[in-house]
Amino acid sequence: MNSDEFEYDSDTESEYSIFDENDRYALHGLNNSLGISDLVDVPNLFRVYSWLQNHYKQKKGQLRHGVSRQRNKLQPLHRQLNQESEKLKEKFGHSIDELQAKWNSGQMVRFRDKVSFVLGVSTSILTALLLGMAPEYIHIWYTIQLLIFLPLRYYTYHRKGYVYFIADFCYWGNVMLLAYIWIFPFSRRFFVLSYSVSYGTLAWSVVAWRNSLLFHSLDKITSLFIHFFPPLVLHTLVHLVNPSLLEERFPAIPNVPNIYLGSSLKIASISYALWQIWYYFFIQVGKRKEIQAGKPTSFTWMSKAYSKTTLGKALNALPENLRPFAFMVLQYLYSITTMCPCSIWYNNKVYSTAFLVVIFGWSVWNGASYYIDVFGMRFQRELEALRREIANDPSRSSPSSELDPENSNSSKVK
Repeated sequence: MNSDEFEYDSDTESEYSIFDENDRYALHGLNNSLGISDLVDVPNLFRVYSWLQNHYKQKKGQLRHGVSRQRNKLQPLHRQLNQESEKLKEKFGHSIDELQAKWNSGQMVRFRDKVSFVLGVSTSILTALLLGMAPEYIHIWYTIQLLIFLPLRYYTYHRKGYVYFIADFCYWGNVMLLAYIWIFPFSRRFFVLSYSVSYGTLAWSVVAWRNSLLFHSLDKITSLFIHFFPPLVLHTLVHLVNPSLLEERFPAIPNVPNIYLGSSLKIASISYALWQIWYYFFIQVGKRKEIQAGKPTSFTWMSKAYSKTTLGKALNALPENLRPFAFMVLQYLYSITTMCPCSIWYNNKVYSTAFLVVIFGWSVWNGASYYIDVFGMRFQRELEALRREIANDPSRSSPSSELDPENSNSSKVK
């Protein structure tokens, strides 16, 4: 359909004008041909009135004809509008179907969150029971959970495009602890390495990565498990398990009377260097195109999460090619700094317990902040939307007073 069909007719103005230039008694003609003597002439007045009446009827017919012609021109546009209206109805129908699908998927998500909540609470209770009743089995419980959480983490992160996070040092530390428990329980160096990394890098990552105790989120529970459970396992083996059982199952622990800072830093530095070399060539160099395309890593996440801090601003101020190396240095300094107090936690049961309570309490605080702030703000927005909907509905008799907490409380007091 061409737009030329709906262009305004150039003759419309002349057709719709009241006076025509060719009319004998047009307005200018009246001014030129009639004088005062003509106006007082009664026959002449009747003649003018008769002409005006005929002219009005003529123009009225022309107007009707013009309207009819314009209506005929607008009929294709009317049909097109009807077609567009049908398309909109069909589109809204699809939108309703999509909304229904999202609702169904939302029900599935809520079911998954409920299952995660039940499992999270159950594992916490079981862990507490093992610590009090049978601490010598804590390493078995840790291994079972790790063999469940790591495949789930790989599956979910691979599906979301976060798979490069699994190459971080935290997972390296869990693998080293797993190797010590089941392959090298007699190796003192492997034990010192696992203890230093667990109480250093992993434990403090709960603070650095802002881990939260959110029972409804499998992802949050997995992150907290990876960072917090290794030091909890080693605390149990060192301070809670019977020494006779340690000599039989973990002979390296009784043979390490103290963890010296120099030896622990040297062993941890070697392990960190091996991991960092592998990580640089396999991830930052080998997967450079994928990272530039948008796949996140720990470096990109930390750069954005701490971009407003002094350290983050200093790191982002460097040339782009130097930022990964600066991040490596900062990560190494962070690792050896967090390992410094490890001898204190190893030699004193009370201090080690207090340290773990503080770290775990930090995650609990983050979880409480999420539940109160995020869920509370979400509920408040939904409440305000419902209040506006009721206020705009005239069929409701009492719009906002029913949702006003102050009014409801005052009515209860009365």
